[in-house]
Amino acid sequence: GQGILNFFPLPNYTDPDRNNINRWNYRSVYSGNTPRRNDILRIDANLTPTFTMYYRYGHDKDIKDLPWGDWKNGSINYLLSPVHVANPGSGHLVRTTKTFSSTFVNEAIFGYNRMERVFDLLDSQAALRSKMGNPAQWYSDSGSGGSSDYIPGVSFGGYPANPVNASLAAALPNSYENPNFTVTDNVSKIWGKHNFKAGLYYEHARINHVANINSRGAFDFSR
Repeated sequence: GQGILNFFPLPNYTDPDRNNINRWNYRSVYSGNTPRRNDILRIDANLTPTFTMYYRYGHDKDIKDLPWGDWKNGSINYLLSPVHVANPGSGHLVRTTKTFSSTFVNEAIFGYNRMERVFDLLDSQAALRSKMGNPAQWYSDSGSGGSSDYIPGVSFGGYPANPVNASLAAALPNSYENPNFTVTDNVSKIWGKHNFKAGLYYEHARINHVANINSRGAFDFSR
């Protein structure tokens, strides 16, 4: 128990309003960057007078450092370490158009895209279990994707108001990926005064992600 209490920072703030002295005594301030970038490349080609195509590639980068207030941080109400979140994504598209005659046209589209989300503590050393005196852990599950070296969830409740809490997201580090493959083929045919269209659409999607299951345990000191 003493090791758990020593993990938390000491008070660093006294509110000048005496009515708030027992409401809070700690202040955290953090300013983080959110760099984003999007790149697109497109190549058009007229291979023959009746066969055209274009290729498009897209890649985007979206990074956040979240100190609190997001489910990826868990239930933590002071600055232990921001969670570094990377959301890269990329996609490929090939579109071809073949004109067989003035009344018969075929269009084929092939697409592949992949989105990822990876997040972990920016300072992984700040939440090591050893920093809390290595509290007991009944079940260790390193295969779930989360790190068993991180602290367990620790929460207080009841009285006084606004108690300190340090319950990280259940599965840290966490990864998620969503590859998606699509094929589309559309045929247009004119017969007399009528215009006929037919098409085929195929999509294969997969999601790989770490289950948000807490294997590190939790200590609850509520009333």
